[in-house]
Amino acid sequence: LYVNAASLNHTPVADFLNYLVSADGQKAITGANFTPADPTVYTRDQTYLTAKQTGRTFSRIQSVNIAADTAGVIKVNGSPAAFDSIKAVADAFQPLYTKITVTQTPFGNDTGFSNLCAGSVDLIGATRLPTDAETAACKANTINPIQLTLGGQGVVLVINAGNTFATCLTTDQLAKLFG
Repeated sequence: LYVNAASLNHTPVADFLNYLVSADGQKAITGANFTPADPTVYTRDQTYLTAKQTGRTFSRIQSVNIAADTAGVIKVNGSPAAFDSIKAVADAFQPLYTKITVTQTPFGNDTGFSNLCAGSVDLIGATRLPTDAETAACKANTINPIQLTLGGQGVVLVINAGNTFATCLTTDQLAKLFG
C-alpha cells in the first residue's frame, strides 16, 4: 500500500489508515484470505503514519481514536490483486464511521501509481514497488509516498509445459485475464 503523505492531512484518510494497521484492520486483512504481515510491521507502519515518514520504512501500534463527526471521502486506486484486502478493511471500517466514504477503483499498478503521483487518489494498493519513472513522477509533483506492508498472498499459475505464449505475461496482465 502506498499513501500520498499529504493525504494524511485529511482526517478521513489518516483515520482509515490508522484503522487499517490496527488489530481490527488486521482481522479484516486475514478475513480477505491474506496472510497478515508480522506484528512488528504493523507497529512500524503506525509510527510512519504518525510521523508522516516517507520512503521505505516502518513502526508502533497505537489505539485508534476517530472522532464521531469525522467526514469525507478516501480515494483508493491500484492493483486488482490488492483490492480484496483494502475492500475487506473498508467494509469493516465504514459501518463504524458512516460519515467517511471509501471509493475504490482497481485499475492496476501502473494506473494506480500514475494517479497517486498525480495527486488524484489518496492511496493505492500495489503488488510491486514503484518504478524509477513513477518515483520521479511523484517527486516532480511533490508527492511523498509512504509505503505500508499489509500482508502477502501466494498466487500459483500452472501452465502446460508445451505452452509458449505465457512465458512473458506480467502480473497485471494475469489480473486482467483472470481478475
